[in-house]
Amino acid sequence: MSYVMVETTDATGKTELLAAPTNWVQWEMGESTYLCWPNHRSLRTLNALLNDEHSVPSDDWEKHKCNIICKHIPSLQAAEKILETMQEDRIVSDTQSRATHASRTANDVSSLQDDPLQEVSADLNSGDGKDRMGIVKALQQLIHLLVEMKSMMESNQEEMRNKLSAGFREIQAAVLSSVRQETGAESNAEEPTTAPIVEQTVMAYVMVETTDSTGVAELVAAPVSWIQWEAGGLTYLCWPNQRNVKTLQTLLNNECSVPTNDWEKHKCNIICKNIPSLEAAETIVEAMQDQARATAVVQNASSVKDETLDELLSERSLPDSEQTAEDPLEDEKPIHQMSYVMVETTGGTGAVELLAAPVSWIQWETDGTTYLSWPNQRNVKTLHALLNDDRTVPAVDWEKHRCNIICKHIPSLVAAEKIVETMQEQRNAPASPGTQHVPGGTAFKEEFSSDVSFDQDEDPLGDGKPVQQLINLIVELKSLIEGYQQEMRMRLNEGMSYVMVETTGATGNKELLATPASWIKWDAEGFTYLYWPNHRYLNKLKALLNDERSAPAADWEKHKCKILSKSIPSFVAADKMVQTLKRQRQAAAEASDKPQKIPVTVKKAPVPSLHDWVPKRSAKPGPNPVPVKEADEPNIQNELRRTAATPDTNMQDEVLMSYVVVETTGATGDKELLAAPTKWIKWEKGGFTSLRWPNQRYLSTLNALLNDAGSIPSADWEKHKCDIMCRNIPSLETAERMVEQMLEQRKGPAASEAIPVTMQKTEDPMAEEENLHEFSSNLTKVVDECRMSQLKKLELTTKENCWLHQEVGSNVKRKE
Repeated sequence: MSYVMVETTDATGKTELLAAPTNWVQWEMGESTYLCWPNHRSLRTLNALLNDEHSVPSDDWEKHKCNIICKHIPSLQAAEKILETMQEDRIVSDTQSRATHASRTANDVSSLQDDPLQEVSADLNSGDGKDRMGIVKALQQLIHLLVEMKSMMESNQEEMRNKLSAGFREIQAAVLSSVRQETGAESNAEEPTTAPIVEQTVMAYVMVETTDSTGVAELVAAPVSWIQWEAGGLTYLCWPNQRNVKTLQTLLNNECSVPTNDWEKHKCNIICKNIPSLEAAETIVEAMQDQARATAVVQNASSVKDETLDELLSERSLPDSEQTAEDPLEDEKPIHQMSYVMVETTGGTGAVELLAAPVSWIQWETDGTTYLSWPNQRNVKTLHALLNDDRTVPAVDWEKHRCNIICKHIPSLVAAEKIVETMQEQRNAPASPGTQHVPGGTAFKEEFSSDVSFDQDEDPLGDGKPVQQLINLIVELKSLIEGYQQEMRMRLNEGMSYVMVETTGATGNKELLATPASWIKWDAEGFTYLYWPNHRYLNKLKALLNDERSAPAADWEKHKCKILSKSIPSFVAADKMVQTLKRQRQAAAEASDKPQKIPVTVKKAPVPSLHDWVPKRSAKPGPNPVPVKEADEPNIQNELRRTAATPDTNMQDEVLMSYVVVETTGATGDKELLAAPTKWIKWEKGGFTSLRWPNQRYLSTLNALLNDAGSIPSADWEKHKCDIMCRNIPSLETAERMVEQMLEQRKGPAASEAIPVTMQKTEDPMAEEENLHEFSSNLTKVVDECRMSQLKKLELTTKENCWLHQEVGSNVKRKE
């Protein structure tokens, strides 16, 4: 075999697995193994060298020490598959090892040792080994010290979280206050309080409209911290120039992420704000994009008159005074194509509620207060018709409610209602465990007051004490190491549980087998033995092979073997390797120029049977039959007599029977049911029936022999006494199903009555037709039809046999 898999180290000192041709491995003096590796940077050249199993290393190749993990691999593809399997198994252990190593190197014990710990250490080191009570007390003090350090670290962490949350809250309030002062929003400080005040909830995400590199408008969901305002009321979206999708997704999911100086800046318009999560924002973006596509089709077909009327109505409903009291997060410029908004207002009970309404229902007062006009209709159909008409104008008798616009530029009522449902679901959803520990969470009340002050030089973390992470690591390090060691022990014990071995069969030929590693044993002299179950029932053998934890029993066979490959993850992979290796060996034997000595077993040519001899004659007996040679006449007559007397070659057996179910005794003396071809049944003198069974240990070969109804037993097959339980079975699948049903019935309480255990032995037990119905009750209708067609063939063949017998007899008499 021309490829091996080795373990070596790379330039950084890390261990890696490589697949290479066997010629690239060299042995030096002192039993050191080296891997020669080409120093080519061209991937094509390196790939060509790897695929050439006969390539020889040159003097300028690199040499690396290595350990051979697996050898005798037939091809580069098989080696790479094995390599991938072993690398996947090492991923978890390598990751944990790196994490443990990093934690050890990143935290220096000597830099964080304090006086109490040094005193305890000095007490432990100064002991003479006799004062055991002192040592126990010192250990108890050390444990208490570690527990106190852990609680101290947790309190420091909680204090830092609180300070961090308070600091960001003050920053938010200060920024909003300064923006309002610049835009002239301070005039709203003394507004009348006749209408109920709606407390707006500030959420962490917004949806903006910006342009891409080609100038096409697009909708984007981003954290509100990525929005910046410049002088003159211009709004910008800061976007990271990351090409890594995972990094970009991490930044988007972090609602507290702050833009850096190298981020891109794009002009934008805020379409929707106060969105609680990124998922909700992306859902709203998708809904609005779908509605925009549908609306674009309708707009292209609309007339110029409708567009002019739409502009007039929109200009009437949206006065220019809105621009004087504009919030940076509320761009109130009307977009005539988008005719619905989502507002937040107060219901009759004082609870905050979200509503979807046409933009024409929104009115602004001179002082900048926003109101929602709502029809006082109790008829649901009338109210629904008004909502669907985006050009409706509020009447004088409609109700007026103070509101805050949450989302605008919505193309249809359906999209607006979908956005309302999404926002309500997000607001009603419980807070995630990761955010419950932060006081106030991400939803806190917005305070637009000018009296909020924030000192830019104040550090919110100035009073925080340094976190001694090593103290917590000392407490948790032991459990971490123990868990890691336990996992490694389990992995080493389990490992890759299948091997591929080469052993010798009963005929002396070498054969390859895939077995669980637990079936391999070593004796005191170092010889390797394979234990193989002596089960002839195919399903039991399959179950044992697929069970990687199965252990050999005392009655199993023992064979010397040679391990070709180990650490195979599953029986399927091991069986594929066996088949691949067999094909490679067969191809190598055929391609070799040397003559191959193929053992040929010469058997005595069988005498032609009646079934083969009859078709050579005419279908009907004519007046002048074909003469028979004198030398052949006695042989044919003797063959006729012998055929009629021997049940092995009975014509009825050949035509009717393909498979039978027999009961025999296993190696342990237990009764077992087996399905086998009819030709594997032989009759001995005295009326005894025997089953011939192949001594094949390779599952594929045994399965092929069982599926071949015409397979003939060879001389080296095993011989076991048996009783025929069921016959005339057309296929192996039907026979195996009958075996399973009979086994299930035997396990029941009426097993002895349902299925007979034995059969009355006769000279030819296969000829008793009255037992067919009793043992074939579970056969399908297809089996019965097959029997009837085969019986008709038997009847025709029997008539031909009688005619042939008479003709041969008349020829003999005529010659005499």
